[in-house]
Amino acid sequence: MWHPSYHGATWMRPPSVSYFASSDSLRVEDYQELLDRGWRRSGSLLYKPDPQRSCCPHYAIRLKAADLKTSRDQRQAINRWNRFVLGEEYIKEISRRQPKTREDKKRQKTEFNLLAAVHQSEYDDQRDDLPTLPSSDAGAEAEDNTNKDKNKKKQPQPPLPRPAHKLTVNLEPDSFSEEKFALFEHYQRVVHKEKPHEISRHGFRRFLCGSPLRRRTEPAAEQSQQHPEAAETTTPAMALAAAAPPRGGRLRHLGSYHQCYRLDGRLVALAVLDLLPHAVSAVYFIYHSDLEAFSLGKVSALREAALALEEGHEYYYMGYYIHGCAKMRYKAAFKPQEVLDYETGAWGPLEDVLGAMEEGGYASASLERWRKAKGEGKEDGGEGQGGEERKGEDEDEGEKRKSEADPNEVPRPLRRLFLGSPREAEAAALTMSLLDIGFAGMMSEEELMEQVNLGAILITNQKGENPQLFLTSFLVGWEESDVKQSNSIKGIIAELVALLGPAVASRMVVRMAG
Repeated sequence: MWHPSYHGATWMRPPSVSYFASSDSLRVEDYQELLDRGWRRSGSLLYKPDPQRSCCPHYAIRLKAADLKTSRDQRQAINRWNRFVLGEEYIKEISRRQPKTREDKKRQKTEFNLLAAVHQSEYDDQRDDLPTLPSSDAGAEAEDNTNKDKNKKKQPQPPLPRPAHKLTVNLEPDSFSEEKFALFEHYQRVVHKEKPHEISRHGFRRFLCGSPLRRRTEPAAEQSQQHPEAAETTTPAMALAAAAPPRGGRLRHLGSYHQCYRLDGRLVALAVLDLLPHAVSAVYFIYHSDLEAFSLGKVSALREAALALEEGHEYYYMGYYIHGCAKMRYKAAFKPQEVLDYETGAWGPLEDVLGAMEEGGYASASLERWRKAKGEGKEDGGEGQGGEERKGEDEDEGEKRKSEADPNEVPRPLRRLFLGSPREAEAAALTMSLLDIGFAGMMSEEELMEQVNLGAILITNQKGENPQLFLTSFLVGWEESDVKQSNSIKGIIAELVALLGPAVASRMVVRMAG
C-alpha cells in the first residue's frame, strides 16, 4: 500500500529536494526494483533524493560481492578483531597443534579467503578438540617413531584452551527489544552525540524495526550457479570465496533482519539489513563504543559482503554515497563500486565519475559524455540557463548512451533544470508538476503515457488487510484531469508512478489518506 507525498526537504543554495512515500507492505522483488531506481527506505518511509538539487548529492552505489578486492586496511581490521576475540593463548596453541607448511605460509601472503576470515572467531566454528595437523616432515617423523615402537602408548593432547571471548553472529527478525534499544540509545548518545531527549523507543521502532518488507526463507542456491563468473576472478582469494558452499546447508533469507553480534552474551553491535533477490542492502549499523578501536564498521561491511556470497545475493548495496561527506568516503574503499547513472538507469564504475564529483555539483557519466559532445562544461551552462530546456543531443552520442544502458531499464532523456532563487524553486515545486520541473531518474511524460495505463492503477481509502479497491478511472473527473495538474489525484499518482517505474506501479495499491 502506497501513500504518496512530495516534499522539498530543505530549500537552500542550491535547494535540496526529495520525494517521499510510505508503504504498509512491500515485496522484496519490488524493493529491489526501487533500489535500482535510486530509492532507499527508513522504516516504512521510502525516499528518493534528487542529486541535481542538493548541496550534497546522494548517489546509489553497489558492489558485486564476488569481485570484492579487499584492501590491506580492511584485512587488518578483520584480523585484529579475530585476534581480540580468540586471544593470544588460544591462537598460539592452535598454531602449535596445526603448524603451517611452507606452502600454507606462502599462500597466506598472497591470498585472502573472505568467508574463512569473517567466520574465524565465531563460536559456532570453534571445536573443543582440534586434531594436530603436522607438516609433511613432522608427519614422516611421527610415522617413523610409530614403526619403531608400535606398543608405546600415545600421549594424549592437553585440553585446548578456550578462546578469550565467545562471539556469536545471528540473523534475527527486525523486531523491537529492550536489549536492542539499549545499544541504539548508547550509540546515538555516545557516538553520534545526540541529546537524551532526542532518542526514544518510538523513534527506534519507526527507524529500524518493523520494516514493510515481507520476510521469507528459501534454500540457498549454490554459489557456482549464482556467480558463474567467480571462477574467472582475478585473484585466487576471490575464487575461493565465491566457490565456497553455503555454510551448514543454510537457508537464503529475504526481507528485513537484524544481524546481531553478541560477545560473551552481550549485544555489542547490530546491523540492519534488507536481504533482496539480488542484493544485501545495508540500512544502518550500530555498535558499543567499548569496541570502537576495532573498526567494526569495516568488519560488518566485510561480513555483509560475505553474507551476499553465502546466500546467493549478487550485489552488496552500502547505501548512498555522498562524495562531499568525509564520513561517507570509506564506502569508495570497498572496490570495485558501481554507481547508478540517473540519466540512463544504467550502472557504471564509480571511479569514472569521482573526478566530476570532486568538482562539485551533480555528476553523471552520460551527462559528461553529452557535455563533451556539445563542447560544454559545467561552467558553460551545460545544465541549462534560466529554466531553458536543453534541446536534444548528438545522435551518435545518444545511440551510444542507449547501447550502454541496462536493457531492462528505460533510458531517460536529459531533463531541463529549474534554476532560480530558493524562494522561486519552492514556489515552483508547490505549483508545477514534477513532470515539468524534472527529477533525477524520473520517467518523462511521454514514457509515462506510453508504458503505463494510469487509469488501471488500484486505489483505496481504507486500512486493513482486505480493503475495497477501485480503479483510478472510476474516479469522478479522472478523464478530464491533466497528468500535470500537481494538486489533483491524477497528477499526484502520475508523479508517483513516474518515480516508481512501470514494474512496481503495475502491482501497487495506493491508499489516499484523508
